[in-house]
Amino acid sequence: MNILKQSIDRLWVGRVARYGALVLASLLLAGCPEEDVAKLQATDVMQGRLPGSVGSARAQTYIINEVSKYASGVFAGQGEQAFKQAYGSGTNLYAVRQGTDLPNEYIVLGAHYDHLGSNCYSADSADSICNGATDNATGVAAVLDVLRRMDDDGFTGRRSIIAAFWDEEERGYLGSAYALNNLPIAQSQIKAYVNLDILGLNLLPSLRSNTFVIAAESGGNVLEQAVNTARNESGLDLPRLSAAASSLSDHRNFLQAGIPAVFFTDAIGGCYHTAQDDIFVVDFDKLEAQIDVISSLVRSLLNQSSTPQFSGAGELNYQDAQQLDTVFRRASSNRSLIASGWRDEFDLAIGAVSDVVNEGDAAFNSTSQSRLAVATNDFLGALRSSECDGHLPPETP
Repeated sequence: MNILKQSIDRLWVGRVARYGALVLASLLLAGCPEEDVAKLQATDVMQGRLPGSVGSARAQTYIINEVSKYASGVFAGQGEQAFKQAYGSGTNLYAVRQGTDLPNEYIVLGAHYDHLGSNCYSADSADSICNGATDNATGVAAVLDVLRRMDDDGFTGRRSIIAAFWDEEERGYLGSAYALNNLPIAQSQIKAYVNLDILGLNLLPSLRSNTFVIAAESGGNVLEQAVNTARNESGLDLPRLSAAASSLSDHRNFLQAGIPAVFFTDAIGGCYHTAQDDIFVVDFDKLEAQIDVISSLVRSLLNQSSTPQFSGAGELNYQDAQQLDTVFRRASSNRSLIASGWRDEFDLAIGAVSDVVNEGDAAFNSTSQSRLAVATNDFLGALRSSECDGHLPPETP
């Protein structure tokens, strides 16, 4: 069965019934995030994109077919081989758009494409495939769409951009770890890494516009200012957090290698690593807004006169506490959606962060950092206890 037809058939009783013919029309158009996600998470074909599986190979073919429309392979060879880097039990994919006067300086935009096969929880005994729509078909779709937009409007940066699609992230960030010692370019040529993992996901109705931006401080003022400018151009709420807030994705390997990196994520909720993480929970309007921000940031990094300089991965600080306090307070209005057994932890996490903020910046110390870390873990645990629901906005008449 054709992948897109199968996805559209599934959407007919879900998303199309909710949003009407416009969604169906968008899926029929070639080259859009909706189509990318639909194809990459199609359960009977991609099989949960487990590394080394037939489904993974099919996902690779789809990604290469798309990215080759907008960028070139980085290796010798013809066809798919020009984009593939096979290693051990995985395969990374790369494509490059060459810059003009600084072609040997690179901005890397990356997302992992692997997922869990059938090795995840399911709330439905008839549904055993881990689709990974938001984790991380949406991240892959965002990388593709940033390049697609460049191609559509003829944008060429001063620097080159490498689009990277990592394998084996779910096994401990193995694909990007391998890449950093076996890249087709020298590490010193990478001026910044932008990581995308779990996008287009609403954790709660009150957090519908929320996306976290993590580790911008690793590139000093240049990266921070570029991130802030891109954030200010968006209608999204984009709290900035230090690198210590999350090392649970491929950006961690770049930071450990001393390369400035910034991580965009919606964090984890009730759909995380479940078979219900499918296209029905993706907020495509939010994903488009996220791609707007990411595209703006990448273009800035490709063209600006100064490049980020690695300044270390920051520890949790008082500003993180303030940002988290805002998010946690907003989430408190949806306490009823948290599983009853987790509501006490949810309340305690919100209260703990509020206490740290109320104590003030001058009182912030290592104990405050520990309290903040524990509260954040408890908050995310409470969110994971909720049912998998995309909390999509109501249908517009």
